Amino acid sequence: MLPVLFCLAGCHLSNPDNTSPTATPKPPVKATTKEDRTITVEPPKISKNGVPKIIEVSFPDRIPSGKPYAMGKVEFIDLDGDIYTAQFTLIEGGCMDFEFLAFNPMESIIEGNAFSGTFGFQQSCLKCPDSSGDLLHMQIQLFDRSGHESAPAYYAFTCQ
Repeated sequence: MLPVLFCLAGCHLSNPDNTSPTATPKPPVKATTKEDRTITVEPPKISKNGVPKIIEVSFPDRIPSGKPYAMGKVEFIDLDGDIYTAQFTLIEGGCMDFEFLAFNPMESIIEGNAFSGTFGFQQSCLKCPDSSGDLLHMQIQLFDRSGHESAPAYYAFTCQ
C-alpha cells in the first residue's frame, strides 16, 4: 500500500508494502490523459549539486468525496540520492483543517531508485458541507539529508 493523504479535518499516511526499487531509469517522455492531470515542472535534467528535483506530479483532475483513494505519482531526480522527506502542503481550497503532511518517499518507490525514480501516494477527500465540489491546490516539496530542498511543484484536483 502507498502513502495515503486523507483530507478534511486532517491527513494520514500508510506505508507501502512494495519498496523494492529497480535500477532502470524511466525515459523522459511524458503524457497527459483526460483522467489524470500531469504537470511537468521542468524538462528532465540532472539536479545541481545534489539538490532534489521534481520532474513530474501526476494526479487525477477529480476524485469522489468519501470514496476509495486516488493514486498519485511523483517523478524525481537527486544526484546524491539522499532524499528523506516529501512534504505535501495545502495551498488553497476546501474546508480542511490541514497545513502539511510529510513522509519518507523512499518507502514508496514504485520505479527507479533513490537517485532517479517515481514514488507513489494515495489521496482521498471529503467535500465541504453544502458544496457541489471543492477545488484543492496542493504543493509538494522534497528535502534531503544534505539540507537541500527542491523547488515546489503543484497539483490541483476537485473533490466531488
